[in-house]
Amino acid sequence: MLSYRVSALLLSACALVAQDRAPRFVSSPDVNGDRVVFTWEDDLWLGSLKGGAARRLTTHPGVETAARFSPNGKWIAFSGQYNGGTHVYVMNAEGGAPKRLTWAGGATVQGWMPDSKQVVFKTISDYDFRPVERLFTVDLDGHEPEALPIPRGVQGTVSPDGQRLAYSTKGVVEYYWKRYKGGRHQDLWLADLKAKRYEKLTDYVGRNGAPMWANGKVLFESDRGSNGITNLYAVDPATKAVEPLTDLKEFDVQQPSTDGRTVVFVQGGYLQSLDLATKAVRRVEVSTSSDGWKVAPRPLNPKEWIQAMSLTGSSAVFEARGDVFLVPTDTTKPATNLTKTPGVRERMPRLSPDGKRVAYFSDASGDYDLYVQAVDGAPERVPTGLKTALYHLEWSPDGTKILFGDKSFAIYVMDMATKKLTKVDESHELKNDEFTWEVSDYAWAPDSQWVAYSFVEPNRNSRIYLHNLATKQRVALTDDFFDCLNPRFDLDGSTLYFLSYNNFHTKLDPSQDNHIQPAPVRVMSVKLKASDDKGAFRIDVAGLPDRIAPLPVKAGNLFHLKAGKGLVGWDEVEGWDDNVVEELYEPGGTDKWKLHLYDPAAKKDKEAVLTDTVSEWAFDAEGKRVILRKGGAFHTGEASALFASKALPEKLDLERMTMTAAPREEWKQIFEDTWRWYRDFFYDTNMNGNDWNAIGAKFRAWLPDLNSRQELNWLLSQMVGELNVSHTYVSGGDFGPARPTPNPVFSGLLGADFSTENGVYRFAKIYGPTPYARDLKAPLADPAPKVKEGEYLLAIDGKPLRAPEAIQARLQVFKGQKVTLTVNSKPSLEGARTIDVEPAASDWNLRYERWIAGNIAAVDKASNGQLGYMHLTAMGDQNIGQFDKYWHAFRYKKGIVIDVRGNGGGWTEYFMIDKLERKQVGFNVLRGMGPSVIPIPPPMAVMCSSATSRTAATARPSSCM
Repeated sequence: MLSYRVSALLLSACALVAQDRAPRFVSSPDVNGDRVVFTWEDDLWLGSLKGGAARRLTTHPGVETAARFSPNGKWIAFSGQYNGGTHVYVMNAEGGAPKRLTWAGGATVQGWMPDSKQVVFKTISDYDFRPVERLFTVDLDGHEPEALPIPRGVQGTVSPDGQRLAYSTKGVVEYYWKRYKGGRHQDLWLADLKAKRYEKLTDYVGRNGAPMWANGKVLFESDRGSNGITNLYAVDPATKAVEPLTDLKEFDVQQPSTDGRTVVFVQGGYLQSLDLATKAVRRVEVSTSSDGWKVAPRPLNPKEWIQAMSLTGSSAVFEARGDVFLVPTDTTKPATNLTKTPGVRERMPRLSPDGKRVAYFSDASGDYDLYVQAVDGAPERVPTGLKTALYHLEWSPDGTKILFGDKSFAIYVMDMATKKLTKVDESHELKNDEFTWEVSDYAWAPDSQWVAYSFVEPNRNSRIYLHNLATKQRVALTDDFFDCLNPRFDLDGSTLYFLSYNNFHTKLDPSQDNHIQPAPVRVMSVKLKASDDKGAFRIDVAGLPDRIAPLPVKAGNLFHLKAGKGLVGWDEVEGWDDNVVEELYEPGGTDKWKLHLYDPAAKKDKEAVLTDTVSEWAFDAEGKRVILRKGGAFHTGEASALFASKALPEKLDLERMTMTAAPREEWKQIFEDTWRWYRDFFYDTNMNGNDWNAIGAKFRAWLPDLNSRQELNWLLSQMVGELNVSHTYVSGGDFGPARPTPNPVFSGLLGADFSTENGVYRFAKIYGPTPYARDLKAPLADPAPKVKEGEYLLAIDGKPLRAPEAIQARLQVFKGQKVTLTVNSKPSLEGARTIDVEPAASDWNLRYERWIAGNIAAVDKASNGQLGYMHLTAMGDQNIGQFDKYWHAFRYKKGIVIDVRGNGGGWTEYFMIDKLERKQVGFNVLRGMGPSVIPIPPPMAVMCSSATSRTAATARPSSCM
């Protein structure tokens, strides 16, 4: 007993000591003399360059970052997430209560003005065609910020004499798209703030970021070295000569800052320093002491993390936060966590037809493999030998085999008695270039011998096949003329159903220039037997395609067909959009689907539509019951009762589900999942010339030092950033038990620009509806302006407003709240009037439409009415309408200026190019009338910028700005 107590005490002591260590994954350090401030565990810490214990300065659940000492060393300015947004705060350099200085969200501290009386920060403000970061200053009283005289800036610092600003005009500051050399690479500029002169400091195409001042030079980070590692450099503003300051070989310099004598930065997650006098680099050996409660194992209900469901009779099984849960529909019985493996992920569980076993995929072996577990027993691994991503599994109706697919577009059957794996078929065609469209469309016949599946053909239409496991017979049920999906057998053995995109009844728009198929999909059925005998299940292959016929139901936008016993169901949604396109094989999780059920044996009213929309649904193994998901709730009941009532059945009680989340173990699994995901799905098997195994090992070694989910995301981004490719985004996750609560109050906007005059604010510009956007809702114009440009804003809610008081500090409102403005044509209250307005959370659309109207007017005036103008914000589905809006207005002019500056990209550019490249095919002439020309595309000039995404630049520009 004594030995046990001593061991426990030793373990406890070791745990405490382990928390008192050199912190890794620090961020945003700054230095002032001997003091260094940095972010760790989402809080600010104060330490010494000499090392030793650092002291925690903040404890709020929100993240505090971007801390900067004032030049006089008295204050620390930082960005804090305290009120539902990211704002600038200031506190005493030794700690204390923070004071809020800004009221518009998204503010990131950059530094200080030399007199220590103003903080320099960046935010997105007053933008028109695309969010543009700009640099501002705010004083320590939190008055109205003032913009620095540059049109845009993603980073910037003011020289010690206050005369010059070193800044970057573009790029992403902490991007993990390493060694990027495209149009959005960071550059470095110098502004003379008094003379309003601007000159470029760097011409290297690549990273030129984090400008800092020291010894009359501008220090910055750059990946210009031969190894592509980001190091520190200095440029002389007078000569433009660049000299290296560090020569680090393995990990990038990140987030550097300086007080003019020392540069502190992050490298490999650790805090480092560079002595500018000696050029010596050393690690700053600070230590931190933390109880680690945010990452300690904790009990929770995982119902918020359910990702897959299955039902057999009276039991449901769920994949939730990587574990498998058995939940009886009988609320008196407990739910069971069958796996309890926080460091392992179990996926896509399915109950066997008899409800006694559950099959799932697990990465317990280091790669995903098949596992089968009795609901009251231990798991058994059933090796597949397939070291790649595996797709959903289905038990055969007799419970002897399991059907599943994998990333190579192959379909397999595992015989559970012999553990023999048989490849059914494989394909090498994609439905689309989206990985969410990958083939995962297969089902069992009632005899457990036939399987049905769809494969994509070279024309991108899917074709339905049947395969007999015993005889190896392969039957093509459909050809590739129509796109056919979701083959599913009715479990009564009579019919196979599928969806077919064969309804080409189109509609035209008013200009007869565009067409759509409003209801492209029909539900099809095929009788499996050539006769009506009721004998054992069989498929009469001869003449099978000739027995295909549509069900007598309306065509529509139909998805996700499933068949039960005597019932078939499918989803319907109104219209197509980008999201629906990506949910062809699997719903995306929103409650948008209208569930249809069809009973071919019903004498009348054969079709029923559920009253509520759902996000997901399925039949049970017998085809007699259903499980449905709506929001966070799951419902189960008899399919026949659902058909009769059209109402959601009884809600399944999920409060019985519990597990212990162990964040550190989960993070290891998430890391491995990410590494495997890129191994399996990255477009280049050579990984862009990188050794992916070595990269995984390199960053895997950092895992023991993780202390938060944000740090894990950062680590993942650093790993995938080694591939040097776009669209490798990392975000989201469970950020722990101390998350800030949502703030119902926001900083309202009036849809106006202001100037100051006579100590008060004047309406310089008021935004509202335009001739091209009459439906805009604006606080000060609805549609007639309530206030005239040039009038004065004198009070808000009866309290006088004087410059430089921050206007948005007085507009802290909740949704639907109105404020009373006192306005006048002169800067006094005499004769003033009051108006009630509802501030807006965003005024971007107001600014954008005014910008558009101004550009149309400018082009029209400059061309004497001969040219038109359009701007495209992106290349998504809604941007086709954006294009058509201006195309129809200006297509007969002598030319069109097509503006794609700031275009966010997408996939619909060929819709536009199709019209721009049309040739004249004819014209109609009536006596006394001008010719009606079938459009000749006018000449065009395409305007783009460094912020224009790839798909927007595929048109044939005659000029590019």
